[in-house]
Amino acid sequence: MLNPHGRVDDMRNDLRKARLARKMTQESLAEKIGKDQAYVSRLENGEYRIDVDIAPAVAKALRLPLMRVLYGDKP
Repeated sequence: MLNPHGRVDDMRNDLRKARLARKMTQESLAEKIGKDQAYVSRLENGEYRIDVDIAPAVAKALRLPLMRVLYGDKP
């Protein structure tokens, strides 16, 4: 998941931390966003970049602002 600032690691950690803070499994997040568990795993491992089409669903499922999902929380 590459954001404009190139902070792939930050974004991976942000998604994983947000998911774990909500006591969600990768599978339960995947179900909420209409993807499979492998997709969530690949997002968190940096194998996939977050797609702008799926970002709103991820933001809603994790109760995060969309901009944080897309760009992280660092300026």
